[in-house]
Amino acid sequence: MTAVWTLDEALRADQLLLELSDRVKDPGDNPLDGNWQDGVSAFPSGNGVMAEVLARLFHITGEAEHRERAEQLFQAIAGKEAEQISHQPSLMNAFELLQTGVQIVIAGTGSSAGSGSEAEDLRRAVFDAGLVNRVVTHLPADADLPSGHPAQGKGPIDGKPAVYICVGETCGLPIVDAELLREELARL
Repeated sequence: MTAVWTLDEALRADQLLLELSDRVKDPGDNPLDGNWQDGVSAFPSGNGVMAEVLARLFHITGEAEHRERAEQLFQAIAGKEAEQISHQPSLMNAFELLQTGVQIVIAGTGSSAGSGSEAEDLRRAVFDAGLVNRVVTHLPADADLPSGHPAQGKGPIDGKPAVYICVGETCGLPIVDAELLREELARL
C-alpha cells in the first residue's frame, strides 16, 4: 500500500507525528517494525523508510528537529547493529539523502507566474535528469518557503518560473531556461 499526501503548505515539526502500529504487516504477516528476521527482505526497512521521511521533511521545511530525529535514529540503529548496517540499504540511502540531498525548488508553478508550459518545461528537465537524492518542491508564485529553508525568499524572475538548486545551505542562481537547467543538473 502506498500513501500520497498533497499539502497546501509546508508542515512544521510540531504538526506531524507518524507512528507505525505493530498491527501493520507485510504480505508474509511480519510486522513492519524495521527489523528483519533473516537479514533479507523484498520490503524496505521500516527504520529506513522513517529515516528517509525525516530527511525529506528536513530538506522541505528546513527545520532542524527533523534532522536531529533522523540522526538519533541512525545512532540508535548503528550503535546497536553496527555490523548489520550493510544489510539495511534503505537506512544507508536515507543517511546519504540527509547528508548530500539536492533540493530543487521550482518557484512560480502556479498560474500567476509565467505560462504553464514554461514551468512544465523546467519540471520535465528536473525529472529527466534522474537525480537520485533529490527533493523537489513546487512553489506557487505567491507562496514562500519556511525561514529555515535555504531558498526562503526566492521566487519567480521577471514573472517567469525559476529553478533554484540548493546543496546544503547554499542555493545557486535562478535558472529560467530548461536547456540551461539540464546542463546544470548534468553537472551534479
